[in-house]
Amino acid sequence: MKRTIGFLIGIGLISCLNADIGKLSRIVDGDTVKFGETTCRFAYIDTPESKRNDRAKNKVDECPGLTLETMVDAGKESANYLNSILEIGKSYKYDVISTDKYDRKVCVIWIDNNQMLNENLVREGYAVPYYAFIKDRDIERQMRSSFAMAKRNKSGLFKTYESVMQCLLK
Repeated sequence: MKRTIGFLIGIGLISCLNADIGKLSRIVDGDTVKFGETTCRFAYIDTPESKRNDRAKNKVDECPGLTLETMVDAGKESANYLNSILEIGKSYKYDVISTDKYDRKVCVIWIDNNQMLNENLVREGYAVPYYAFIKDRDIERQMRSSFAMAKRNKSGLFKTYESVMQCLLK
């Protein structure tokens, strides 16, 4: 565990030296923000949908017993948590990892003391790891550990929306 945390701190410090800096202009939902005109989808994680859209409907269809209303309510709670951490107009460091099929930048966002916001959302129970897109074993291990801790402690959305969080893993 210490090795992984040390590794993440190490990549955080190195990464932050080369990171872009952008002024936050909008929080789109629990895992997407805008820096000016640049849309950043958070790397390595997924949050519930906060709007009644096709993706939310498709996710609900995959999870028996889950309603669209429940999915959207959980998504709004995740977005509200993100709103409590980030401040519109404040500058943040971010690394662009890639570009997704919607032409959004896929980013790692850095907050206070070079902490990875993406992992923070998982640890606090407002996001799940998107394992299919994590290629680094140390980051995957840290995400698995953070997810297990959030689930065990009933943190964030695990208090009232555990079925939504389990659904996102599918």
